[in-house]
Formats: sequence, structure tokens, C-alpha cells
Amino acid sequence: MKHLTTDEILLGIRQKNDHILNMIYSEAYPTIEKYILQNRGNEQDAEDVFQEAIVLIYRKVSEDELELTSSFLTYLTSLCKHIWNNQFRKNKSLHYQNISQEIQGDIEKVYESDSKELLVKQLIQKHLLQMAPQCQQLLMLFYDRVPLEEIMLNMGLGSEGYLRKRKYICKKKLMERLLNDPDFRDLFDPE
Repeated sequence: MKHLTTDEILLGIRQKNDHILNMIYSEAYPTIEKYILQNRGNEQDAEDVFQEAIVLIYRKVSEDELELTSSFLTYLTSLCKHIWNNQFRKNKSLHYQNISQEIQGDIEKVYESDSKELLVKQLIQKHLLQMAPQCQQLLMLFYDRVPLEEIMLNMGLGSEGYLRKRKYICKKKLMERLLNDPDFRDLFDPE
């Protein structure tokens, strides 16, 4: 997909072009699947989330409501992560009917810690999506553990030193945004 422009990709989606849809799937799905498997999902969850994201993008493209400020792959990846995080939060209902009191307390502690972790991830994602497209892309690639050489090629950066400097600047901006967010601060307030 590196040789296709965002407009060509969106046109292919609008026209339900099998070649472009297959290209999107082969390039983006492995990253989505890896994320969902690492965040308590399974292969079926990954397929469902990916399909839902493509349908949402198709609807937006069909109604001319989609304006991207980042690369298509970055947008698709972020959308899939957002969908999964929302589904995970909604589906996380625990049933305690046949569980002893001792075990219930332990489960509640795990649930609270998982909920906090999920909220932190959602806040990071929210602020990341509000950053400049280059910072979004750079941080997403780092968080997805893409090798430095590949990041340099994808982003057209000349040296590893410059890449590390850009990462530091972008990460610092993201942290400033998070620390200024009252919702983020409330998560770590020792009440």
C-alpha cells in the first residue's frame, strides 16, 4: 500500500475494489490481530473488529465524511484499537453467583486494575489522535515495536539520531497532554 495514495485507497474502499481491500487486509490485519491477542482477545475478536472498522470507514467514505490527518494505516489501526477497547470495556461483566467471598475480592481487585489500565490506554489513544500526524505515526510505530530501520524508511528520516530525537519530542508532548488532562490525573490521585 506504500505506493498508493490515501485518496486511491479511499476510492478503492468506496468502489469495493477487491484488490485494494485485500491489500489493506494483508498490510493492516496482522498488526490488529497482534494487538487484540495481546489484549485478551482471540482471532475471532480480531476478525470482527477489523471487519467493523472497514465497514465504518466504508460508511464514512460513502457519505464523504472522512478526512484523514494521518496515514490510512495509522487511522485504521487507531480505529481498530478504539473499537476493541470499547468492546472490551462493555463486555467485561463478571458474574459472581457461585464464587466464594474470598475469591470475589480477588476478582474485584483484578477487574479494578484492568479497568484502570484500559482507561489509561484510552486516554493515551485519545491524546495521541489529537497530535500532529507525524507524531501519531512515529509513536504508533514505536509502540507497535517496529524496527528503527523500518520506521526511518516509512517516515523518510535520514538518521537514527534524528529519529530518536523526534520520538523524544513527540513522547514529551504526549506526556504533557496527559498530565494536563484531569481524567488522567484522577486515575492516579491517591484519594
